[in-house]
Amino acid sequence: MGVSVKTDGHYLINNVSFKLDKGECLGIVGESGSGKSTVIKGILRLHNSKAIGYDGEVLYKGENLFSKTPKEMNEVRGKEMFMVFQDGMSAFDPSARMGSVCAEIVRTHLPVTKSEAREMICESMTRVSLKDPEKILDLYPFQLSGGMLQRMMISLVLVLNPSVVMADEPTSALDAITQRKVLDDFIKLKNEHDSAMIFISHDLGIVKKLCDRVMVMKSGEVVETGTAMEVFEDPKHEYTKYLIDTRVRLSKNFKVLMEGLCREKAS
Repeated sequence: MGVSVKTDGHYLINNVSFKLDKGECLGIVGESGSGKSTVIKGILRLHNSKAIGYDGEVLYKGENLFSKTPKEMNEVRGKEMFMVFQDGMSAFDPSARMGSVCAEIVRTHLPVTKSEAREMICESMTRVSLKDPEKILDLYPFQLSGGMLQRMMISLVLVLNPSVVMADEPTSALDAITQRKVLDDFIKLKNEHDSAMIFISHDLGIVKKLCDRVMVMKSGEVVETGTAMEVFEDPKHEYTKYLIDTRVRLSKNFKVLMEGLCREKAS
């Protein structure tokens, strides 16, 4: 049975169904408002509104997450399933230093002391190329760049080693250079850990590079699924063809623009 999320009789997503294997990365693509983020927020039941209703089943280790109590879901979030948000600032308490926030997150899920948690975090920060980890942990979230906050979340993933990692457009608010660094961290995470991953992005190039399978969404429903090669090289649905064609045309226009600017500068 697929998952549906609705409010006031209106379906935000309708009968969305997929299977995610250990070590596999599923990319979810589609235009803004297609329901991409609603899928993973629905899985983790992160919608705060009481008007939101859920239908269907989310089976994890043989249990339906929709049947769990709020307390039981808190135990699932973080250790079992970790969410990397689009805006890194929203993931951390702005009134506390990074070291305190991260240590609290780790100690919520692992039986370690504050000093042990801090040591584990520092070690994982070096693995995602964050320099001077002790200095960073003494800062407040607002003192870090968006890219650094995203990499802090990835370092927490490395410490907690969840079974499933869900990333909601984690590179969309970053500049091109930082995007590349964060993407490299996700590739490293995918290659070095057995965690299953759901990666949401409007950037088809990133999805093609990172993901094993792709699910295309439109107006809250799945219109096409397949391996990354199948979807990008031989799309079946007209909407998928439209998305790919739009990306190709934008890339060509950008290339023409840059060539024009280079000629203008040379002259």
